[in-house]
Amino acid sequence: MAARRFVLRPAPAVRPVAIIAVVVLAAAVLVVVGAEVDSLLIVLLAAALAVVGAALAVLTLVGRRRLTTTVDLDDDGLSIRSNGRRARASWREVNEVRARDHHIYVGTDRDDGTTLQIICPRGSDDPEVEELTRVLARRLDADRGYRSL
Repeated sequence: MAARRFVLRPAPAVRPVAIIAVVVLAAAVLVVVGAEVDSLLIVLLAAALAVVGAALAVLTLVGRRRLTTTVDLDDDGLSIRSNGRRARASWREVNEVRARDHHIYVGTDRDDGTTLQIICPRGSDDPEVEELTRVLARRLDADRGYRSL
């Protein structure tokens, strides 16, 4: 089997980006108003709003990155990378795959009973998750010697 990579990303952050745009626009308007009326207080309020907008932008980017899950499938097994953590299991160790809500759980035969978790930010309706599920099923069937009749 050729190596495959699946990158499961959250939905576009439309609402947070709209909020950030409104906050930054309000800050820009306050800068202009503050300069017109020569008010340091209004300019400082504008600067505070700009900082809040920047902080929201950073939080949005970090949140999207933390919610992204990368799943690599190769001849030896699967590797999951999500939220700065990595997990790996060989195909021989996998004994069960279950889907529930926004997760795919991969049970293993390890002594500690480890269950690997694939987070699907967009849920099971995401085309990338559907393809991952199909490829996982085919790979596990092939590993166990199952084939179509």
